[in-house]
Amino acid sequence: MAEISPVPVDEVRFLKARDTLFTFDFRALGEDPSYRIPAMWKYENLTPWIALGWATVNEDAALIAYRSPYKQLVVPKGDDPTISLYRRLKAAALDRSIRALWVAVPHPDADEFALQKGLRINYSYKQFLRLNDKLEQKKLLRDLTPRWRPVGATKELKGVASGYLKRRHGSGGFTVFKASEMGSSKVRDLLAAQPSDWYFEETASGVPHSVQGLRSGGRHVVFGFSEQCIEDGRYFKGSRILPLANLTAKVAAQLSAAIDRLEPLFSGYEGFWGIDFILDEDETVKVLEANVRVTAATIPTLMVNFANASRALYREDVPPREAAGSSAIILTVDPDRAGVDVLKFQPNETVLDKSTLLGI
Repeated sequence: MAEISPVPVDEVRFLKARDTLFTFDFRALGEDPSYRIPAMWKYENLTPWIALGWATVNEDAALIAYRSPYKQLVVPKGDDPTISLYRRLKAAALDRSIRALWVAVPHPDADEFALQKGLRINYSYKQFLRLNDKLEQKKLLRDLTPRWRPVGATKELKGVASGYLKRRHGSGGFTVFKASEMGSSKVRDLLAAQPSDWYFEETASGVPHSVQGLRSGGRHVVFGFSEQCIEDGRYFKGSRILPLANLTAKVAAQLSAAIDRLEPLFSGYEGFWGIDFILDEDETVKVLEANVRVTAATIPTLMVNFANASRALYREDVPPREAAGSSAIILTVDPDRAGVDVLKFQPNETVLDKSTLLGI
């Protein structure tokens, strides 16, 4: 049974480690880590919002007014957005006090860097693939997830009218395809390349939600509850962070059952996780997936808890002029600063947005 309680960031034990270098690289979540996505640079500056010790940042961190002091290790962005933080970090000189590496999202390059430097690592890429195997999650969840089936060829999808084709280790809407796209050349090519990597999930009626959680010492704590803002049925655009009190006993019981069923995957893991689910008007939960890592909503929710706010609006990529005057934590792209995100944390406010997280 999971505990339901707000978790202020300053109370997370492993984030207080003074001998640890805290890092954030989102590249391993993409359909292909080699894609040229400049937005990946901005996420590298998120860890100082939660870590109390050493944290890697790039040069854009100079635009950000973080909530508390931290020891920074500046790792320049370079010219190629496909190059991971960890490959660039190899050229940096580490302080002698650093004995461990903490990754918000695992990456193969992080494993190699930790091995090269003789650092302990909190979460390897191999573990990440095992815990985030959506097919194994579906098998464990059974009736708590929408109806689904593995598929290996487009002919197995012939005649489907609704639902989604999803990838075994996919994350986000870029590896999700609607029924109307099943005959596209891209879907045919992806299935032909990796026929054991896909499953078809029937549409569940209701509103998309998520919970944010922490596993530490074998204990699960749900510290956040959100209604997700999803575009085109698959692209995450933000969330309404709701009071934990809105998590009714009926919904909490179903989520606790889901967490219990997923426990075989969680074995040995310590860190953050999120569960995405559909909630209908009868408060029936259909779990879509568990993301066993830092999610897009993790840091905004921790900041809301830190500010003792009951609710917040978290929005991604909102121009600062639209966010001005809103009571929000705003993480947003500023087109006048070459794509650098603008982040300003206002503890007395009750709404969170992407610009609040990534620069002023």
